[in-house]
Amino acid sequence: MTKPPPNHPLGPFARRRTGLLTTYKRDGTPVATPVTVAVEGDHAFIRTYDRAWKARRMRNNPAVLVAPSTVRGKPRGEGVAARVRLLDGEEARHAARALAKRQRILQGILVPLLHRAMRYRTLHYELTPSEIAAPDQARGRLGSGQLIDGDALSTRRVEHAARAVRDPEPLAGLEAAPLDRRHRLV
Repeated sequence: MTKPPPNHPLGPFARRRTGLLTTYKRDGTPVATPVTVAVEGDHAFIRTYDRAWKARRMRNNPAVLVAPSTVRGKPRGEGVAARVRLLDGEEARHAARALAKRQRILQGILVPLLHRAMRYRTLHYELTPSEIAAPDQARGRLGSGQLIDGDALSTRRVEHAARAVRDPEPLAGLEAAPLDRRHRLV
């Protein structure tokens, strides 16, 4: 396993084993999940199983945001915009070896054993840093209108989009729609 080049976006993951993977629902709502990350050169590997919601979200939208974090999912650094690619064959076996080398007991023995016992299909993904972070950016400039997929922007989505774009005022002049406790439009 080779370390990333100096000043590479994946550099912080060479020191931390866990990353907070933010995937996006079809409506653009971010969902964060802690995952084990193994860095090799200019890309990284993660693993999940076929019935996991994050696998479905990554299949629908390969644009993700990944940040160094604790095992419990508390972010410990700046997020990196990335694209995921599902691996198969020899590439998937290489990713499995890289993850097993990263955490020998957990990723080398326990997770594969659990996946076999539960009859899950293990999926390995490659993370490659990219410029486009949010799904809304792929359709055009985020914040170009008040609506995204017909839904008004919530305060949480506006704040997350501003962090993802890394622009101090990407959504200047837009107002968030009022939401109730469960983040539904009022």
